Order: sequence, then C-alpha cells, then structure tokens
Amino acid sequence: MLKKIIVASNNQHKIEEIKKIFSPYNVEVLSLNEANLKSNPEENGLTFQDNAFIKAKAIKEQTNDVILSDDSGLCVHALNNFPATYSSRFMEGRPYSEKWQYINDKLKEKDDKSAHFSCVICVLNLEDKPLFFEGKVYGEIVLPKGNSGFGYDPIFYVKEKNKTFGEMLEKEKNDISHRGKALNLLIDYLLKNEYIKK
Repeated sequence: MLKKIIVASNNQHKIEEIKKIFSPYNVEVLSLNEANLKSNPEENGLTFQDNAFIKAKAIKEQTNDVILSDDSGLCVHALNNFPATYSSRFMEGRPYSEKWQYINDKLKEKDDKSAHFSCVICVLNLEDKPLFFEGKVYGEIVLPKGNSGFGYDPIFYVKEKNKTFGEMLEKEKNDISHRGKALNLLIDYLLKNEYIKK
C-alpha cells in the first residue's frame, strides 16, 4: 500500500490542493521542504510532460519514496497557446497583475478569447516506468475578477460556472480544475491497482 508521496514542489498552494485530494486515503503528502530535500532543476522541456518528468527525476536521485511532480500552465489559443510551459517564468519576478494586463492587451484586437489550463502529473518510484496523467479545463480570458486562487485564476472564466477561478471557493475550483482532474485520474489508477483503498 502507498503510505507516502513526496511532491517535487514547494508551492504551498499546490501542496495544499494535493494534500486535500489525498486526505481520504491515509497517504502522507510531503513538500520538498517537509521531506528535507532540495531541487531546482532547469525546466527546459518543450511540453508540460517533459517538465513534469524533469522535476520528478531531479528528486529521484535523492529518495526512494514515491515522487509526484506536476507541470501546468495557461494556454491562450489566439496567442499560439502562449504562455504554456512559460506560465510561471514569463515576466519572472513581476506581479501577476502585470502578466494579466499583458495577456489582455495582446487579446484586445482578437475575437477569440478562448484558453485552457493544462496539468500533467508525473509519478516516479511507484512502478518501473514513469506514470503520466493529464487534466485540462477550458474557459476564456477576461479582465481580472475575484481574489481566490493564485497565478492566472482571476482572468480565467469558466462559462459553466459563470465565474473566474479567482471567484470560486477552493473546493469548487478543485472539482473542475486541470490539476484536480489530473489528480483524480491518478487516484483512480491507484485505487484500481490497489495502491490505496477508500
């Protein structure tokens, strides 16, 4: 049975989301900090899957515990899916409010405001090959609304909910988010293969 997972991240928002999703299954979820591990690999992959694997592999050299990493980002369709894998590094060091402004300025002359968030999870040290799970959620880019969430959440509007991610309660977002979907695919896999039990 799976008892412990180390998440190759110190992003507190991500860690909390993952801990909540695993909380019913008696699995201890640790950040790099909590596991006393350090890692800062260069995320130079071309895809979310590449970068998720790079992050997990960097920790694999330091532990035999099961490792979970994710790479995720916003893909704006009219901007050739920009910023995609550069979502966190684009305009690095600048506040997200400036990133929101930049994207909205670029879309001013465009009719198509559609976008999606994508998240790829990589799991190492569970089986003899890396496991990958991808989740996506579709929406459109709007002017910022709401103070919840993080990153690009306030400019990502989900039509079915009539709200941005920034206006949603945490559980409401987790139920439909790209990371929530990818994590639920992982949970389904773990249950099916009896790594965890309900």
